[in-house]
Amino acid sequence: MARIRAVTMFLQPPSWEKPLLSEYIAGKGSQLREALSKLGLSGEVWTVRLSLPPIPREADPVRVAQAVQEALDESGATMAAAVHLDTRDPRLGRMAEALEYPGIHGSVRLLSEEDAGAAADLIMEVSKHDPGEATRLAVDLTGKGLSTPYYPMSSNTIGEEAVALALLYTGELLAGARSGDIVGEARRVFLDAAKHGSNIAGELGVRFLGLDLSPSPWMEMSVAQVIETISGSPLGGPGSLAAVRRLNEDVWRAGEDLPTVGFNETMLPVAEDNVLKERTLEGRLRVRDLAMLTVGCLAGIDMVVLPGDIDPVVIRNLILDQIVVQRLKNRPLGMRLIVYEGAKPGDKVNLGKFGSTPVSPL
Repeated sequence: MARIRAVTMFLQPPSWEKPLLSEYIAGKGSQLREALSKLGLSGEVWTVRLSLPPIPREADPVRVAQAVQEALDESGATMAAAVHLDTRDPRLGRMAEALEYPGIHGSVRLLSEEDAGAAADLIMEVSKHDPGEATRLAVDLTGKGLSTPYYPMSSNTIGEEAVALALLYTGELLAGARSGDIVGEARRVFLDAAKHGSNIAGELGVRFLGLDLSPSPWMEMSVAQVIETISGSPLGGPGSLAAVRRLNEDVWRAGEDLPTVGFNETMLPVAEDNVLKERTLEGRLRVRDLAMLTVGCLAGIDMVVLPGDIDPVVIRNLILDQIVVQRLKNRPLGMRLIVYEGAKPGDKVNLGKFGSTPVSPL
């Protein structure tokens, strides 16, 4: 049964001073919770999220993170994408400390190819500080920010308060793949979700940006299983790229006249999909295979655990390759990489709420 994976409210703080920022965010989080309760949607929504614009130059990322975490705790909102910096920001060294707060997510915007090394170094630094923090850090390959309900690469780029929804509907997609009617199954989910999104926005008095149609997994609710059902073979083998493309095209057709926002592409976050974990352990799915699939319209190399002795130059080169893919596709693209100290390809490591996750071979 489909669920609303995330209701995300995009915020526009009137002040970034700690007391005022915390008060503003707590108030908005509470309003969003109250709206969901009034509409009878609290049980259908998995996570309640708040997304902020990039931090202004005069603000300290750690103080912002602290203020936002206090507001989350007060309002009951689940998480916030609150720390967005670019690769040339002198405050980049504060990112690891800001991500110590468990509800805080963030991104680093890549300004040019020359900055791929800086992004790689940040991934290494945050991972060494705490691998769990690296799961909440995205590299934004477009360098522009993106208003999407999907984290961590979610920021307010529209300059106003608004609402968007993300969905968890792998069961319907699997049924559609088996029956040959992915479009029909997805369409029913999208129509219901769009109504909910409009109602939530109406209660809050803000604009409904739309749905991010991206098929995304959560453990046994596997997107990889849908792709394998379409292709008839294990993910990573022949036919995988064509199956990913077909799934995307069916999803796009199902939502072609509805308001959409964000990525709107199949997502394959390794640590969040049990079938992806299995294929990685079997050696069928390497980082280079995920990179190849990205060409066929994927949301990026996501939630991939790398061995602890990896050379930062390898990460830089992987980022450079994905920059080329982003330019060819001309669509939003991000990455999440976690370097796990002491781990080797084929090992399994504990990623907290993501559970046991395999270390991916290159």
